[in-house]
Amino acid sequence: MNEILIGNKHLSNNYRIPTDSQKLIVSNVARHIHPRIDFILETEKLLWKNLQEAFPDELRDPLRLSAIIAFMKRRKIAMADLTAPDSLLEAITESAITEILFTGSFSPDSVFCQFYESVLGQTLTRTIRQQRGALLDASFFGRPVWLTVLYSATGNANVGIARSQQFQAIRHQLDENRPVHDFRLRSYREKFELPSQVNYF
Repeated sequence: MNEILIGNKHLSNNYRIPTDSQKLIVSNVARHIHPRIDFILETEKLLWKNLQEAFPDELRDPLRLSAIIAFMKRRKIAMADLTAPDSLLEAITESAITEILFTGSFSPDSVFCQFYESVLGQTLTRTIRQQRGALLDASFFGRPVWLTVLYSATGNANVGIARSQQFQAIRHQLDENRPVHDFRLRSYREKFELPSQVNYF
């Protein structure tokens, strides 16, 4: 049984990746908080706070778990961790997922490196770091799948973001008072925009 934690609220269910999922967020496991909590740490809570700023009409203040679940359902987003990698790979293959989003960084113990190197047996390159991800060909899941490392929602990442090629390319378009924050929100809007066709009813 998996348990999602947002603040002090828990959602317990027999969570499985829905087969119609189009995107997947993979995060670290919060074992040191509670052994049954599979999702969300400080980084994930900050991620949702940033998404709340990026999508204020959907994720209103105060941020509620029901709003997050609705946000994910509209976009066909699932969540997972790496506690059972074989089961995860099978679930991805059986779904419609075309992009996997990772929280964290490119450090050796990051969730992306664990997935890309330890689970898939691939080698992390400088190009992957610079582009913040890689495109897997159809040999892995039966269709091409993008792997993307989200820009960290923590303040510690600001210097690295400010030095990135992606940031520098649009620096002149950003809020001059909070350019890194504005850049991060723009990147989240791009990654979490609604699919072109969504059934609201």
